[in-house]
Amino acid sequence: MMLLAAAICSTVIGCPKELRSHIRNREAFQTFAAKDKNWNELLTRVGSGEPAWIDAEQYLVRFSDGALRNELSATLGTAVTRQPVEMLKRISNGRFGPDGSALCGNIGEPASLKIDLGLLRRRAQAVRAVRQRTLQDAKTLCLREIQNAVTATKRHFK
Repeated sequence: MMLLAAAICSTVIGCPKELRSHIRNREAFQTFAAKDKNWNELLTRVGSGEPAWIDAEQYLVRFSDGALRNELSATLGTAVTRQPVEMLKRISNGRFGPDGSALCGNIGEPASLKIDLGLLRRRAQAVRAVRQRTLQDAKTLCLREIQNAVTATKRHFK
């Protein structure tokens, strides 16, 4: 069990529980996020889809606003690709709110048509591979959001 806990901890920002105990308000979050090394590490960890880091994101998002909130949301989209079952479970049980499936299509700031469509294609493949019957409604919603994002991406780069 100790080895598992160590695996999810970061040498840069620590463990999810430690992070939550250090950041208790918007000011502490802003100070943390202002350090690029911290912020980039947090985004990497959340994007891994590890449940403890997703929980940390759901705690921290309440202190974020604007661009930081958008980046956290886009990172959850990355987590859909890496841990589709975990993310669909959370979408299904409402952990991301009533519109939680919207994060499935969130890729953040547009990069290029090729890159963005590639991200969405890989995400759709990961979601399609989920076979649990209990997640089929969330899977359908997620795939619809991904398809909407594909359409919007093509329009954006026209």
